Amino acid sequence: MNKDLRAALRAVWLIVALVCGLVTAAPFVASASSLQGIFPECPARARGESCAACGLTTGFIAISRGDCAEAQRANAASIPLFAAFAGNFAAALAYTIFKLRCGGTKCKS
Repeated sequence: MNKDLRAALRAVWLIVALVCGLVTAAPFVASASSLQGIFPECPARARGESCAACGLTTGFIAISRGDCAEAQRANAASIPLFAAFAGNFAAALAYTIFKLRCGGTKCKS
């Protein structure tokens, strides 16, 4: 893989990781009503159906309150998705700190 492509993919990963971090932090700093007001009603839910993403906002809000049972009821994927988002953000943060600390060279503790 050439150097430019690697740099581009790294930049995209860091941007996606930042968005993941914001999504996982939002329920801890914003009210539930303000978060639920950001997103329009799901078209599937408006038809009386559901989609794979239905209940994720409610699930993430429940996770921020420590209510994993409610998160599971809202959407079974909310807990693993929240963990994946938080883990991706943590990995990107660790990578960024390492790169800033070492200046792109091999670190010597």
